[in-house]
Parts: sequence; C-alpha cells; structure tokens
Amino acid sequence: MKTKPNALCTLLYPMPLAIELEIQPERAVVKFGLSRTVDIGVLCFPKVPTAGLLADDARRLIANSPPSPARTNHVRQLLMHISAVAASGSFRMPTLHDHYSRLSVFVRWADANRLADVLANETNARIGVRAYLDHMRDRVSRNDISLNAGAKQHNTVVQILGDFLEIDGLGWGLNLLRRDLKTGKATSTPSELAQGRLLSLCISLFHGLADFVLEKCQYPYSLPMPSYLNFPNDRLWVFPAVSWFKTPDMVKASIAHAGYDYEEGRLATIDELRVQYPLDRRTASVTRDKAKVKMDIANKDPFHSSRWQLASQAMNAYMVMFVADTAMNWAQVVSLKWSTNYDIVPSAQGFRSVKWRAGGKTVSFELPVSSLPAFKRYLVLRSYLLEGLTCDYLFFTSAKAKAPPRAILSNLNRVFPMLRRIDANLSKVLPRAWRAAKSDWLIRKSDISTASLLLQNSEATVRKHYASGSESLHHEEMSDFLTQVANKVLRPSEELEGATERAVGKCAGIGKPISIEPSPVVKPDCVRPEGCLFCDKLKVHADETDTKKLLSCRYVIAMVAPMTGSEEMFALMVQPAISRIDEIVSYIAAQDPEMVSRVTKEIDEDGELDPYWSAKADMLMTLGF
Repeated sequence: MKTKPNALCTLLYPMPLAIELEIQPERAVVKFGLSRTVDIGVLCFPKVPTAGLLADDARRLIANSPPSPARTNHVRQLLMHISAVAASGSFRMPTLHDHYSRLSVFVRWADANRLADVLANETNARIGVRAYLDHMRDRVSRNDISLNAGAKQHNTVVQILGDFLEIDGLGWGLNLLRRDLKTGKATSTPSELAQGRLLSLCISLFHGLADFVLEKCQYPYSLPMPSYLNFPNDRLWVFPAVSWFKTPDMVKASIAHAGYDYEEGRLATIDELRVQYPLDRRTASVTRDKAKVKMDIANKDPFHSSRWQLASQAMNAYMVMFVADTAMNWAQVVSLKWSTNYDIVPSAQGFRSVKWRAGGKTVSFELPVSSLPAFKRYLVLRSYLLEGLTCDYLFFTSAKAKAPPRAILSNLNRVFPMLRRIDANLSKVLPRAWRAAKSDWLIRKSDISTASLLLQNSEATVRKHYASGSESLHHEEMSDFLTQVANKVLRPSEELEGATERAVGKCAGIGKPISIEPSPVVKPDCVRPEGCLFCDKLKVHADETDTKKLLSCRYVIAMVAPMTGSEEMFALMVQPAISRIDEIVSYIAAQDPEMVSRVTKEIDEDGELDPYWSAKADMLMTLGF
C-alpha cells in the first residue's frame, strides 16, 4: 500500500505548465525562469499560521496538517492562471515572481487575521484588500516601511488578485496608497574613476588570459596589468597552481609559493625554498621537482584544467565589459540565448546591432563599434570553453573543466572576490549602475531620445531612473562653471583694453559672441543685453557701476516675466537670465558684500536703476506693464 507523501515533499512546477500535467496543489512550488520560486502550496493550509515564515519553516509547520479542500481547489485554479499569464509573455519571469510572491504574502496575512478566503470570490477579496490597506497604512505611519513600499505591496495585490478573480476595479472606492515620486531617486552614475579602474582591470584580464589560452602560451606567463596598480613592470606572473597569481603584497605576506617564484616568473631554487620553509634539502628538491612536472604537463596540454580555469576567469571579466557596453540588466544577460549564425548591422551612429535567431525569435543587442573585436574574441574563447559541447546561452558556468555547461544562477557579485584579490580597493559597479553610466554618457553625447532607443526604455524612464550623472562629473562641471563666473568678474581697478561698454558690463570682443556652454539655454548675441550674459566675452568689474547694471537688468526682466504666459515659457526665457545674473552678483558679493547689499536695496526697494535700464522700465510702464 502506497503512503501519501506529506506536505514536506514539494513538487517544482516550471512556468508555464506542461500540457496535461497532473497537479498536486498542496505540494506546488512555482518556478519562474532559471531560479526564482514561490511556494504556492502552503496556501492550501489556511488554518496554519504561516504568515511571515520562510518557505522551509512554513513547510515544517504544516507537515502534519490536512489541506483545506476548498482552498486546494482555489490554489489549483491560481496555478492554472499563473501558467496562462506566463505563457502569454506579457511579463518577464522576474516580474511574475515579484507579483505572485506579493500575492502569497497577502493571502497568508489574511489567513493569519482570520479573514474569509480571499481567493474564493469577489466579496471576500474586497473585504481582504480593504483590511490590508488599513494594515499597510498602519505600518507606514509607524515607519515600519516606506510609503512607496506600502503602495507597491498593496497595489500589486489589488492588481493581481483582481486579474485572477476577473474583478474589474477591485480597488475602486478605496483611498489607495500613492507612491511619492519625489522620493524616487535616480540611480547614481558611478564615478569615472570607479568605472575606469574596473574596466581597465577587466580588459587586461580578458585579453591577457584569452591570449594565453587561445594562443597556447607557456607557463610561467606574464599577464599585463593596468598601470594604476603600480605592479613591477605592470604585470603578474601566472602559474598552474591554485593561487595562479600573487600580487606583490601577497608575496610579502605569504611564503606558500608551491615551488614558484611569483616575483621573477620562474621556478624557485632549492636554496630559496629552504629559506622560505623549514625544509631539508631533499624535501625542498622534491617540492621544486613537483612544481616543474606540473608546469611541464600544463604546457603540453592546451586543454589542461588550469588553462580552462583561466579561460573561465577571462569570461567573467568579459561579462563585466559586456554589461558596461550593452547596459543590459543581469536577468537579460544570463538568459541571453545564442546562435553561431549571427549578423552585425549598423544601428545608431557609433554602434552596431548584433542579431540572431533563437527559439524562433529574433534576438539582438547593441555594441559600440570599438567593442566588436572584444566580442568576437569572446566568441572564440566561448568555443574553447565548450570544447565541442553545445550551450543555448551566450554566457554559462560549470563546476569544472569539461563539465556540462549550465545557465548562470548567481549575480555579478560573484566576479568581484577574484578582482579584489588583485585590487583590494576596487569599487563594485553592478548592472544598474552601468546602465546609469551609459545613459549619462549617451545623454551628454547625444540626447534623451537616442539614449532611450539604445537602452530600450521610454524617455521618461531614462530621465527618471538613469539621468542623474556621476558625482565626480557634477563636481567637475560645477568647478568649470565657477571658473567661468570667476573669469567674468574683474577687480574694480583692473583695466580691460579695448572693451566696449554694454548694458550688463563690458564686452571684450564685440561682434564675436561665443557661448560659455556646449548647449546654451540662451544663445549669446551682440543685440540683446541678455545675450551678453551667456557669452564668453562678457566681463564685469566687481564695483558699484557694473553691479547696478546687472541688478537693474534683473529688475526689468522681472517686470516682463508676467507676459511670458506660462511656467514653461518662464523657465525657458526668463529664469535662465535671472539665474545667470544672480550667479555673477553672488561672486561679486563675496568680495564686497556691503556694496552689493546697498545697491540691491536701491534697485529693488527704491527703484534707482542704471540709466539705460531706467529708460527701459519707463517705456514698459508707458506700455502698461
């Protein structure tokens, strides 16, 4: 007689479900993609308090409890629903995992609070989501969670539960939590120093190790390193050992060299080994001979396990380069199918599109033209690593040489321990940060539209999430701007030969306007006074005369502001000029605060404008402004 498996025995159901698969809802663990799972089966036990427990703990708690027949039927229907949604392709697997994880949390919470079965019908669902909204509001008010986190959790539940039960407007009549968009911070672009160090190290590792493997180079191998590391001769010596390299600091800290001299790239002598270890001559000789034999074997075998390990390290380094080049998220990278029948075609300026067909669909990504040689080199390295085996994925992993290739289940963090053995101060730059870096570069070199096209996002998404720029670049740009302002302001006694008096200062080159910015909000010209504010020829003395000109100009611009008609036109036409004047006057005030304060009062409160601007103000008042 067969015994029925208890609730601890789970069954994995990859989504979408196979046709005619016999489902056991109480044992069901839903699998989304390569590794993400949600234990849906625990929902079949509504009377067991599993809210807040991890999957294994929940399973142990329900092990000896009978499932609810009614709930089991609802979970069966939910599994079929999830499968249908997955088969439709409407959402990526990570998104589906997020959605149904949140739904599971809600159902277990509802069960713990003795609410009627929220998966059963519309009435129960509406009661449940209303109570859950109160619960989320309470957690937000106590600062247990942020407003945005509470809104995402509750509103996702409303959406997914409504889809499952086919309820239109499940959230109608509820004062739903609303995300505070102002608190959504754009991903900060990593500093140019962090990007440069990581990329230079990965480029050196990839090309150096790929050359070693593919060109059948010999041990000991001199691996080029970036100059910023200040290694002797900018290189590391590589040997067929567990510690295949040792940095200068490692060599000083450890004597375990296994018969190799990592400083000079050769076998250690017997006398050197006797100094490093408390060994007799015979033992030292045996240690050296073993090291030589191991190196000779590795030099004769182009597919030696040590070479395969170095090829794997080269692939890891290239993955960092690939993410930096494509700005793809990690889920896309590890799920990227591949075919050797591919084409490279022009796309945006300076970029090429790599296209192929996989699983009946056209797949593509964009690479800078300069990165194509490295990509083609990686494909050769990939063939070496597979050694005749086949793999559907562009990137893969295996536990050892000649083992079957597998999809990568870990994230990019796994690459950094090895990199930090070489550079202990190396900063992590992960896929989202590389996406921000590429977005920032594209926006600065082209525009939002081009960035959104290459990143395959809407312009609003790029602007919101990836257009913050790097902190170091902001400092650099601010420094450049302050330098520009300082160059405009002259000491009161400083002479400026050949200068022409203008309404806002002096012009050092009339008729030759040049913008001080790459993309000026106001185009400099020699006709309009505000055009002078954005021209590199403008010079201003830090004295009362020029301060009065600037503040008078500001006064008159403020008079005409109401005629712009909209906030957009004000921001486009008026605000830039006012801001520029404020910046220059602030610099003058740092040198003579009493004078600037006095002139500001005379202008703004007493109306004692500079003669030119006084005439302009009189004309405007005559016209009715």
